[in-house]
Amino acid sequence: MKFSRLMRYIPRSLPRFLVNQGRELLHSSPNQQTYLRLFQLKRAHRLMWIQAEGDDNVYQTVILHVDTEEPFILIDDPFPSDGVLEGMVGSFVTLTFNEPGESLCMRCKLLGKASGANSAVYQLSYPEELAANQRREAFRLPVEDSDVIGLTAESLSPWLINTLDTPVSEPVVLDISAAGIRWALLGNLQEDLHAGKLLSGLELSVLGCDGFIVDIDVTHSQWVPDERRGQDFGHTVIGGRFVDILPQTARQLERYITLTQRKQQRDKKGGRLLAA
Repeated sequence: MKFSRLMRYIPRSLPRFLVNQGRELLHSSPNQQTYLRLFQLKRAHRLMWIQAEGDDNVYQTVILHVDTEEPFILIDDPFPSDGVLEGMVGSFVTLTFNEPGESLCMRCKLLGKASGANSAVYQLSYPEELAANQRREAFRLPVEDSDVIGLTAESLSPWLINTLDTPVSEPVVLDISAAGIRWALLGNLQEDLHAGKLLSGLELSVLGCDGFIVDIDVTHSQWVPDERRGQDFGHTVIGGRFVDILPQTARQLERYITLTQRKQQRDKKGGRLLAA
């Protein structure tokens, strides 16, 4: 099956809450942007990382309340509970949470416990802004041309012990980051390529770079049946993370992803200018 035909069966829809969030933030002031993001975190009960000033340890917490009149935010007692915030009133803490492709941080002052010394809820000052840093290793670059990035069928074949008598189709890489990769193969291969399986010695090719030998820890595997041909036909989508990837390989992947991302942005801008 050609790449273009296979891609028609791969869902690539963007979550609606991300689209709505982008529209809201586009037409709002910086303070409104901060409030909207905090409110979304609170509503979704998003797990956040918290680090106290002068402490190298990182803890987990969630936002319990966002108040814009005072203003302040309330967070749950950091986990694990070892009294990390005790006696630190007036000090700063950093809250971090991950969004697709970026890590967002905010710095708040610890105002104290919300209601008395026995409370497990802490009150923080309202952050002035959210600092966003792109997590390049987590940014997934969609691959639209199978000739640009690929995994070789030969290097995958030894791991498909239940299909030794069946020729392995060429893998179609769907997206890639400096931390992992997602690809598709014809047939139901979930028995061989399941979550937790370590695939070593895979050959990864990237246009303009030397060939790489990588180890991949499979994180998920999904059977996608062909709706037109029936439940017995389809492909398997496999995702995994690179294990102990060489620093040089990681740098080359990051460079390729960054350059491709910039080119895509330039092409989009050029298309908008032509349309205007």
